Amino acid sequence: MIMRYLFVGPTLQTTDVPGDADLVIRPPVAAGDLLALPLRPGDVVGIIDGYFHQNQAIPHKEILAVLDRGVRVLGAASIGALRAAELHSFGMTGIGGIFADYRDGRLRADDEVALLHGPAEDHFRPLSAPLVNIRAGLAVAVRAGLCTAGQVRDIVGALGRIPYRDRNHRRIDAYAREAGLTPPAARRLADFCRDNPVDRKRADGRELVVRLTEEPAPRPARRPVQRTVYLQRWELTASAAADLSAMRMCQVLAASYPLRHRNLTLTGLVEQCRRDCGTIRAATDGPARAADAVRHGAHRGFYSPGPFTEPFSAGREDLDFLLCWTTAAERATCDTVELLARFLVRALRIRPGIVDTERMLADFRREPAHARMLGLGTRVRQINEMGRRHRTDFDPADIATEQITAWLCARWSTTPDELELAAFDRGFSSTEDLLSAARPVYLAARCDAEIDGLVMTAVDDAVR
Repeated sequence: MIMRYLFVGPTLQTTDVPGDADLVIRPPVAAGDLLALPLRPGDVVGIIDGYFHQNQAIPHKEILAVLDRGVRVLGAASIGALRAAELHSFGMTGIGGIFADYRDGRLRADDEVALLHGPAEDHFRPLSAPLVNIRAGLAVAVRAGLCTAGQVRDIVGALGRIPYRDRNHRRIDAYAREAGLTPPAARRLADFCRDNPVDRKRADGRELVVRLTEEPAPRPARRPVQRTVYLQRWELTASAAADLSAMRMCQVLAASYPLRHRNLTLTGLVEQCRRDCGTIRAATDGPARAADAVRHGAHRGFYSPGPFTEPFSAGREDLDFLLCWTTAAERATCDTVELLARFLVRALRIRPGIVDTERMLADFRREPAHARMLGLGTRVRQINEMGRRHRTDFDPADIATEQITAWLCARWSTTPDELELAAFDRGFSSTEDLLSAARPVYLAARCDAEIDGLVMTAVDDAVR
């Protein structure tokens, strides 16, 4: 059965959507909403309205990701028209005149379709007028002889210079006088536009509803979407938000996590070697597992086959990459096999820039204290909410980088120059990735002793 979803808010009234239409009605779309749907090939999504100010707007990459799944995505009227104009060449279907105007360059400013509106409980009641509709009403007034095209350009230009939330038909009077109309003529123009509104957005939205309820056209050819660390994060957040949040808390706070991540990574490499290369026949652990993983790295061409019996020397050109992936203290105290094992743990990516978060999540779900970790994750969110109630301007995302960096360096006994390597040891893809995970837990770790001293199970039991 084909599922049809419609994201709509202030553009349409309830009477604009037939009661017998087989549609799942959703509020204005925001980042993450498409990935959260149980979409299958052949399903159809219609986007009319969407948030962009108080919530993160729907990213282009998110739409591309669902198109890649074989889902049709239609857009019209508002942010749907904008995204369709930007993505029509990648398979998104645009509908209506506003989409065509954006696609062809007759409309350029995103805020032409923006408006202020009430909450869902108030049926998203419009509280301002979108400029694209005011512009259309003024064009009708020109044909009625109430003003000239030049005066309309001046009025629209003046409206375009004020915030979208302040635009309404009442302002036409003042701007029409500035454009050269007499006070009586300006009032007549404003009254005409108020009494004869042109709602292009509603017309385009209704057209999308008709198209959405029709039998779907053949799906456009799928274009593989480039997988990025951000898309991976969005998809995992949509499907496993609580687990992902709790695991990232453990990555930051659990003292045992680096060893846990090392064992998980090296075990995966040894399993891959046993499966693909056939040179390892039995499971190994400890130093033997590290040595087997290092041999597999040579099989894969990450570095020369060795031998690695000599202590590391900076003069050995085939291993000089280790200067970037290990610390001076490690190079002074570890043998070459151990240095290469640390390189593998820190550098392994399943795709450029992307660590194997799904494997890490699977391991985290096997954690005997998994339920307790989820509970601590909930407590972290509650503490941040208390912080917001105490200070309305508090936002963990705004905590200064220098403050978080100093806290992490002290906690992990490292230096700012070596913080990125320490982040890799805990399964983060970058320092930026680490900071985004550390900021939400910073306040809770400072306020709650159990969170600050978070303990996972013994590492030997963590990897199976």
